[in-house]
Amino acid sequence: SSVLRSLRDGNGEIPPADLVIRTSGEQRLSGLGWLGDYAEFYVIKKLLPDADTQDFIQGILEYSKRERRFGGRKK
Repeated sequence: SSVLRSLRDGNGEIPPADLVIRTSGEQRLSGLGWLGDYAEFYVIKKLLPDADTQDFIQGILEYSKRERRFGGRKK
């Protein structure tokens, strides 16, 4: 609840996600489509209890190297 409050923008809405880190190695949304049409995905092959901080940092580092196109084609 406090986490959700901190995510809300000035209009009381939760903005779309930029990055979704998926654990378990699955490469499907599993009902996470509400997170944003243009969210980038990073998959960790470990299950959540086994994933550690370094796994999530690696996902963020990988995301920082990507060229965001928001549905457009690569130029």
